[in-house]
Amino acid sequence: MNPMFMVVEVFWSNILPIFLLAGMGAVLAHFGDIEIKPLAKVSLYVLSPCLVFDSLSESSMPVSEILSLAMAAACSIVVMGLFGVLVGWVFRLSRSEKIAVILVLAFANVGNYGLTLCHIRYGEPGLARAVVFFVVSTVITFSVGIWVASLGKSSWRRAGLKVLRLPPIYAVMGAALVNYLDITVPTPISTTIHIAGEGSIPVMLLVLGMSIASMKNWRGWRIAVLLSLGRLIGGAAVGLAMSVLFGLSGVSRSVMIIDASMPTAVIATILAAEFEIEVSVVTATVVSSTCLSPLLLALLIGYLGL
Repeated sequence: MNPMFMVVEVFWSNILPIFLLAGMGAVLAHFGDIEIKPLAKVSLYVLSPCLVFDSLSESSMPVSEILSLAMAAACSIVVMGLFGVLVGWVFRLSRSEKIAVILVLAFANVGNYGLTLCHIRYGEPGLARAVVFFVVSTVITFSVGIWVASLGKSSWRRAGLKVLRLPPIYAVMGAALVNYLDITVPTPISTTIHIAGEGSIPVMLLVLGMSIASMKNWRGWRIAVLLSLGRLIGGAAVGLAMSVLFGLSGVSRSVMIIDASMPTAVIATILAAEFEIEVSVVTATVVSSTCLSPLLLALLIGYLGL
């Protein structure tokens, strides 16, 4: 297939549906009297854990592949964070600016965006692998991410307690136990978990659209475009390198590269606002990287044949 035709096909079939549903969320935020926080909490504490458990407990992935993918995901986040440190050092940025750069480069939207794209593109095998990246990213975001954003104001103990409150962590443990002991989950329970998990992705996309539509202070858009290109192109390069380093192949390789190439996560804006760190630049980077991502991801998938 002609690479350019494949790029158009990837955009039309795999990426456009994501933005159409997120667009519905944006319209809902603009015209509807609906709070984002309750919907986001339902997603994080109920639907996402069900998705994680359902995907991993039904997955036939070898444990070695799960571990390799998890390590590759963790290393890609760390490398992008170090890239942010390097940028801050080279350009002699202020402490607040350095933290902002680290946040927007290290933390990618592998939840509502990444999970959906990998599911649409690769089906259940892709979703199961994207879930591994999602869980790793969630743990790092709510531990290291909080600590970096607070620049030491938040203790490791406090950050660790936040991680222990995240239901997806226990969903991973439960799925691992079910697989290891070959436990048959009772049909009513497994069906309930499956239905809830199926609802996770559309709710995540609605939350994404609502979150972006509700953002303010986009004044730092010029520097944000450069940071967005660093997040998308740099992430793709790191994802490709990690897939080689950890010997990933097939769907795992594709998911690794795609998830590493995701735009900046909305959580970066939340952390920036919480700790008063260059909110305008972080917000503008979330929006601009999300807007630039469809073309760059379509080109990446088309020309690498992912």
